[in-house]
Amino acid sequence: MFTNRMFCEYCNQIRETEVKMENYYRKLSEELSHPEYRRLFEQLANEEREHEKRVDAIIALLNGR
Repeated sequence: MFTNRMFCEYCNQIRETEVKMENYYRKLSEELSHPEYRRLFEQLANEEREHEKRVDAIIALLNGR
């Protein structure tokens, strides 16, 4: 069973992964020359950013904010 603290730590690990993936996709989008692939990776980076916001909201709820 998860304690509040354990769940927050788990959420922080998820958030770290989301940040890494956003950075990775953004870097790829900047390096690619093909416009369609560039847009694809820009969209993926944006989606990872949205995931970060959702995880932040969960963490805030757990912390009573």
